[in-house]
Amino acid sequence: MPFAGRFLIEGFGWRLAFAGIGGIMLVALALSVPILRWPQGTVAPPASVTDSGEAGAAEYQTVALLALAAFLCCACMGGPLVHMVSFVGSVCGSPAIGATSLLIAMIFGAIGRVCFGVAADRLGALTSYAMASATQTVSVLVFPALGDSLSFMALSAVFGFGFAGNMTSLSLCVRDAVPARRFGGALGAVMMVAWAGMASSSYVGGRLFDATLSYNLSFILEGVAGALNLMVLALLGFRQRTVLQRSIGSQSYPP
Repeated sequence: MPFAGRFLIEGFGWRLAFAGIGGIMLVALALSVPILRWPQGTVAPPASVTDSGEAGAAEYQTVALLALAAFLCCACMGGPLVHMVSFVGSVCGSPAIGATSLLIAMIFGAIGRVCFGVAADRLGALTSYAMASATQTVSVLVFPALGDSLSFMALSAVFGFGFAGNMTSLSLCVRDAVPARRFGGALGAVMMVAWAGMASSSYVGGRLFDATLSYNLSFILEGVAGALNLMVLALLGFRQRTVLQRSIGSQSYPP
C-alpha cells in the first residue's frame, strides 16, 4: 500500500489519496464481511468453568510478561517501520529507494507470518516468537551501519521477515497462556500495550531525528528494546520449564 499510495499522491495529492484508500477499504469490507461464516459446529467456550486462585495468578503473571515483551518488541519495530522511507531515502539520496525498501519489507513480512506460524506448530509459539524477535533485533542494529541501496533492500527483506513473525507468534503465545474463553480479552490487552510500544517508538524516533538530524541513535535504542524483549522471553521460557517440571514431579505413578 505505501508503494501504491505514492502514485495516488502524485496524481491526486495526499488528501484525496488518503480518502480514496479509505473508500476502497470500506467497499472491500462491505463486500467481504457478509460472506464470512464460522466453521460449522463452532460454539462459544463455556463460561461456567472457574480456575483456582493459584492458576489464575500464574495466568495473569504470564499475560503481564507477554504484554511487557510485546511493548518492547513493538518499540523495536515501530521506529524502523515508520521512518524507513525517510531513513533509507536520506542515506541513499532517493525517496524512491526508501519506498522500495518498505515495499520489500512488507512482501517478506507476508512470507514471514506463514513461516513463523509453521515454526510455532513444530517448535512451539514461544520459541518461534524468540526467533522472530532475534531476527528483527539484529536487523535494526545493523541498519545504521549500511550505506548503499542494495544492502538496504536485502536487510529490509530480513527485517520484514522477522517483524511480521512476531505478531503471529505473539498471538499464539497468548492463546497458550489462557483458556479459550478468556483469549479475546487477554489478546486485546496485550495488543493494546504492544501498539503503545510502537507508537512511543515512532514518536521518540522522530523527536531524536529532529534533535540530532540522524536516525542512528533511535535505531540503537530500538535495538536495545529488542534485546530487552529477548530477555523477557527467556524469563517466560524459564517459567514454562519450571511449571512443566513441577507438573511432572507432582504426578504419581502406580508401583
